[in-house]
Amino acid sequence: MASEAFLAFEPADETAAQIAGAELERNGWSVVRANAELRADENRNALIQAVSHAAIFVLIASPRLPPAARCSARWRSRSITGGRS
Repeated sequence: MASEAFLAFEPADETAAQIAGAELERNGWSVVRANAELRADENRNALIQAVSHAAIFVLIASPRLPPAARCSARWRSRSITGGRS
């Protein structure tokens, strides 16, 4: 059974995330990608469950984030806090 990796990234970094995800999969990891649907407020419980079941958490972040992504930093803070028990 493959170990699960959670891959978090902003849309601006999707190309890098695709490369990283493919490499993880080539090395036997089952990859869950943080897509827009999973990040929607109504899916918060599914997001928390996906992160908590992952053996590793991979974050791809670039310094070239667009203004909309910078605003979503508040969302990331909420989701990380919500995942703690």
